[in-house]
Amino acid sequence: MPFDREIVLDFEDTLQDLLFPENTARIKNQGRLFFLELAKIAPELFKNHRIGIRINSLKSSEFKHDLKCLVELSKKVPLGCIIGPKTESSADVQRYLFHLKESRVQYREFLPIVETRKGVSKLSSIAKTIKENGLKYIIYGHADYSLGAGHWPFFEQNQLEFWEIVSPFIQTLEQAGIQYIHTPIFDFTNQNFIEQIIGKLQSVCQKPFGMIALNAMQAAICDLIRKSKTKIKEKPFDSFDPIDPISSALFVKTTIEKTYRRKKGFAIPTLNGKFIAPHMYEAAIRFLVEKKTLETSK
Repeated sequence: MPFDREIVLDFEDTLQDLLFPENTARIKNQGRLFFLELAKIAPELFKNHRIGIRINSLKSSEFKHDLKCLVELSKKVPLGCIIGPKTESSADVQRYLFHLKESRVQYREFLPIVETRKGVSKLSSIAKTIKENGLKYIIYGHADYSLGAGHWPFFEQNQLEFWEIVSPFIQTLEQAGIQYIHTPIFDFTNQNFIEQIIGKLQSVCQKPFGMIALNAMQAAICDLIRKSKTKIKEKPFDSFDPIDPISSALFVKTTIEKTYRRKKGFAIPTLNGKFIAPHMYEAAIRFLVEKKTLETSK
């Protein structure tokens, strides 16, 4: 892993109201104002650390507001990467780059996230466009991919089905001369599991790769492996115990709704220390509604 650490501030998934979506626009606006104030009162944070921004999709009504915020931020402080979610075509890459350039946003590099079935189907052309524009990296987003594909439960990273998506994704990127950045690992406490995933990636990837770390422990493990250039022996994953879809959906629903009182769009239950992404709540609710509808129609 050749990457230095970069902190990414999120304008997208963490700034939303899952239970009352009508509040989301206000929350996102408050978030942008907070980041502008942060740049004003603590510019050294941006100067002493590489800090990037994940913006909202260019297909979102929030995108234009994010651009205005980025313009103001980049006047005050240096920005690292700009991450463009839900990139589904080479045209999307060009549009992201065009709007950033037209708005005169100053930043170091652009990283697209490919996280839908359509995007994965167009991955070769996306990678070609990234290469042609002198860029190096593409991120895979598993939570959005799973939500859009209608999966429940989402495939875990120790399941064969997960790697049946990710391994060809990596191969396509590397054939195009692009480096892969791995989707977040939602297990916050299991160090052995995180090392297993890194070992698997070292086996699958023929070129250097990056990872998105969600907490200090994950970042520290990645830093240690990167700096020491350690090669982790690939270990077989423990046998995967099937997850009951109903009980897991109810657990996600209940946990997120309890966490809502703390005004967060995600949860980290103490029961297992696994991050529950907002996508999982949406998928769980959809599953429970569909199951109830099916049972009612019987």
